[in-house]
Amino acid sequence: MSGEGDVAEYLLFAADLVVDGVVEPVVGEPSADGSGSLVGVPAEQASGTASAVLAPRGPQPLTDGARWRGPAESRGEVVVRVHLPDHDALRALQHATTTITIKISGESR
Repeated sequence: MSGEGDVAEYLLFAADLVVDGVVEPVVGEPSADGSGSLVGVPAEQASGTASAVLAPRGPQPLTDGARWRGPAESRGEVVVRVHLPDHDALRALQHATTTITIKISGESR
């Protein structure tokens, strides 16, 4: 993950992979109770790896641009949190723009 713009240097990121109700922290400091990454990290540290094996979606291929349809066992969610902590330098801002880039890759088996 990375950010560019007015407040990018202050942003903190956290991300989890959620499959079948199981939360796997990917980026950030994991919570003590296992409920997910609660403490974000700066962009230069916001990189991680997680893996999940999902059930097959079904025999029919999706057409380009079609929405995913299939059983819950073939679905995973990536939950990304972007934190903008309170900081003296930000209090004077009336408006700010930041672009966030998230790269996700996967493979079919």
